[in-house]
Amino acid sequence: MRKRQDIFAMKEILDKQDELITQADNVMKGHLTTNQQIQKPLDKAHEKPQQIISQQAKQHVELDFGALVDQRLNQKDIQKETSLKSKQQEEQLRAEVKQQFSVIQQMQAENENLKESVLVKDRLILNLQKQLQKQKEENEAELKEMREMVLEMQQEIAALGEQME
Repeated sequence: MRKRQDIFAMKEILDKQDELITQADNVMKGHLTTNQQIQKPLDKAHEKPQQIISQQAKQHVELDFGALVDQRLNQKDIQKETSLKSKQQEEQLRAEVKQQFSVIQQMQAENENLKESVLVKDRLILNLQKQLQKQKEENEAELKEMREMVLEMQQEIAALGEQME
């Protein structure tokens, strides 16, 4: 913004210089009095170097103004390139973030599946433990019954053995 103001200020200075030069030329050419007309040839001799100097100054200022414009255009080109590069980097970063986010989502989905799998396996283990406990209790009950039957049989055999004697 500051450079743009500087460029316009330089242009205004150039315009004012052109105006002053034009006014000075008009004064020297047409508005001279008779006393001044005598001096006219002398002034013209003096005018030529001043015109050359003023034209050179004007060209120098125009060159400076042109250089400022060229510099400003170069800066805009550099800004465009920088902006384009930063946009490309931003897009690349966004793509990487999206990719990482999708990997994270995939890992979360796998984690949920593993949790469900673990829960199912835990339920199966609990069910198997319950079945084993039930089977153990049944086996112990049967074993107890068999021991009682064996005791009864031994008692009956002992009673029969006594009777046979």
